[in-house]
Amino acid sequence: MRAMRVKGNSMAPNLENNDIVIINTNDVEPVDDETYTIIYNKHFFIRQIRQTVDGINLISSNSDYETIKISSNHLDNFIILGKKVWRCG
Repeated sequence: MRAMRVKGNSMAPNLENNDIVIINTNDVEPVDDETYTIIYNKHFFIRQIRQTVDGINLISSNSDYETIKISSNHLDNFIILGKKVWRCG
């Protein structure tokens, strides 16, 4: 397990700026609509994941943010750090 602080409002109202989340670093197999911490193209994200026939979508709870669509050709730049299992804020 690892604790992390949320920065930004991309996952509001589910996760707010400065919330603390705990992630299970052993749970890295993507399950649709679950929330994971991710590194993609050297950027850190916390997003819901949805698998598609073309790759993976990273979905924000806040509708002000667009879905990040990662094609299967770019998954070598994609790392799941762990699944969110708890939040406090």
